[in-house]
Amino acid sequence: MKPREAFLTHEILTAALDYDPETGVFRWKVVTSNRVKVGDAAGFPDNGYVRLSIYGSQFMAHRLAWFYVHGQWPDDEVDHISMDRSDNRIANLRPATKSENMRNRPAQKNNKVGLKGVCEHKQQPGKYTAQITQNRKKKHLGVFTSPEEGHQAYVKALSAHHKEYGRSSYGD
Repeated sequence: MKPREAFLTHEILTAALDYDPETGVFRWKVVTSNRVKVGDAAGFPDNGYVRLSIYGSQFMAHRLAWFYVHGQWPDDEVDHISMDRSDNRIANLRPATKSENMRNRPAQKNNKVGLKGVCEHKQQPGKYTAQITQNRKKKHLGVFTSPEEGHQAYVKALSAHHKEYGRSSYGD
């Protein structure tokens, strides 16, 4: 539990907001300012996530959704299964450790190949290398003639080592 979460009880949350688990949208049950009316959608975009301000403290909507439905704060992090940070439907949320949450993300923007776990081989032009991180150590998966072959090796290693938290950029 994060320090600011300690003051927000389930009773306070459910008195202030309604949550629709099918859409992931929070709506105000109380008037909080001149601009906010009962029934208005709550929250604002923040780096792809949805953030809400309740009684002067800010909270991530996915953590609030978990708390709203389960009645207790998550022990660690909450992962968006679809990798869509703004999709706060309860069916799209699951508890995760930091490393599990980090595995379930798309290829990084600086990835020139565009496939997670694959990069161009530095010493062999036209070849690609694949790797996976396991227990904070990089594991080399091989050198391949195409990025797709390297990605297949990465996906296979993900499913073997990381189960449901290991996903490729494309959800396979």
